[in-house]
Amino acid sequence: MTIKTTTHQRHQMYKAHLSGQSYAAIAETHGLSPSTVRRWCRRQRDGGSVRTEWHRPKRGALSRFEPIIGYVILRLRLEHPRWGPGTILIHLRKRPSLTGQKLPSRPSIGRYLNQWQRFRRPRRRKSIVASDRPAQPIRVHECWQIDFKLGIQLEAGTQVNLHTVTDQVSSACITTQLTAAGKVGSLPSRVTEMELQATLRTAFHQWQTLPEIIQTDNEAVFVGHTSDHFPSRFTLWLTGLGFVHRRIRTGRPTRNAQVERNHQTVRNYAIIGNEALSRVQLQDILGQSVEELTHELPSWAANCQGRPPVQAYPE
Repeated sequence: MTIKTTTHQRHQMYKAHLSGQSYAAIAETHGLSPSTVRRWCRRQRDGGSVRTEWHRPKRGALSRFEPIIGYVILRLRLEHPRWGPGTILIHLRKRPSLTGQKLPSRPSIGRYLNQWQRFRRPRRRKSIVASDRPAQPIRVHECWQIDFKLGIQLEAGTQVNLHTVTDQVSSACITTQLTAAGKVGSLPSRVTEMELQATLRTAFHQWQTLPEIIQTDNEAVFVGHTSDHFPSRFTLWLTGLGFVHRRIRTGRPTRNAQVERNHQTVRNYAIIGNEALSRVQLQDILGQSVEELTHELPSWAANCQGRPPVQAYPE
């Protein structure tokens, strides 16, 4: 049976040892083991406390890593509120101050951030599976989706429209372009046909290839007005280039799921946190971001299985 000693007993044992008594003799007097007497006497000899001190190993997310790791993770997330664990891990590897440090895995970073309510993502709603989808593309660059987001506000008091082109099979972001949309406080300017064509020409040039199908929703710049009896100018332009213009069903934005997702990814990755920059400066950052998203960062699209799109689809 283990006998617990009091602080008074520990003081008395040390005094007895200082008077010349052996550990064995003191242990016999108090009914303790010599090792117990030796431990408490040596602790007092070395200036330690006679109180019992419990040392529990540090637990919790990232407890096995240097404190600076958690600090950098929080700083990156606060500077870029929409960056996920995978993106943060990529930038941890690029951080000069962390060179040679052991870094946590993507799930560990996610668990660490999940400790704070502000960093938790809301639950996703169950998607509705449509039964009348057209035949889905099976090859890279077979079908590109294009769409835009209007009226993104910058701190200089201006608005911009974000154009995004996405390959449907690989979910790779082909290009993103910003166009002027007027001043904050007024309705953002609509995307013009010339701006739309310029965005696609940029995509053709950057990738040195052409798709077979261009898929859009039913906004007027894509399909014209409902009173028109002929194809829109944009449709005729695509036809002249040898493309098929595919329009998704009205009220079904999930048919353009890849480009809608890339809108959110690009905005979270490059625009949020950089609103103080000019449109030209922000366009440069978008170009670099597309390069990183397609060549470096893991994609969690079903077809990529955690690899960057260009690695998953070298062609």
